[in-house]
Amino acid sequence: FLFLLLLLFFQTTSYSELIDRGGGLIYDTVWDITYLQDFNYAYTSGYANSAGGAFTDGNMIWAEAITWAESLNYQGYNDWRLPSALFIDGTGPCQGGNCYQSEMLHLFSDEGITKLNPGPFINIQSYYWSGTEYPLDPALAKSYTFAGGYGNTIKSSYLFAMAVRDGNSLPVVPEPISSVLFLVGGASLGL
Repeated sequence: FLFLLLLLFFQTTSYSELIDRGGGLIYDTVWDITYLQDFNYAYTSGYANSAGGAFTDGNMIWAEAITWAESLNYQGYNDWRLPSALFIDGTGPCQGGNCYQSEMLHLFSDEGITKLNPGPFINIQSYYWSGTEYPLDPALAKSYTFAGGYGNTIKSSYLFAMAVRDGNSLPVVPEPISSVLFLVGGASLGL
């Protein structure tokens, strides 16, 4: 009976669980989204901006961040996006440091993720774009800092971008080389 009570308690906790799926993918079991493990993958991957130049540090304007995320093909998935600044129920957007129920801020509030405590992530920077526009001014978009809050930033500012996708993403597992050699060897014997 005690085991069932403990099981029920742990199943109803509101903190997310981050699971390293390997291959640079981190799955969030509560939000049912997958993060790229590298929070500066635009720079790490050598992504070139729309003007054809490489980023010197990964910073980009909001429109470029949207384009980067939407054009990303990583581990066979091509439906990446910038994280949302909306609440878990889809309302919002979040404002300031009081909206812990959003795809970005819960990493800080629930998981304790910071630049000094990156958890399973690498290359955490200071300021990030969200994929959410500020509804009261089309020149602004929601931005996030790992010091714990959202702001409204002019879209022509240069911030970092991280990518998420909906669902539980597993890395592509290449077929073992021994299977390929077996098939090639078998095919050559049949000649």
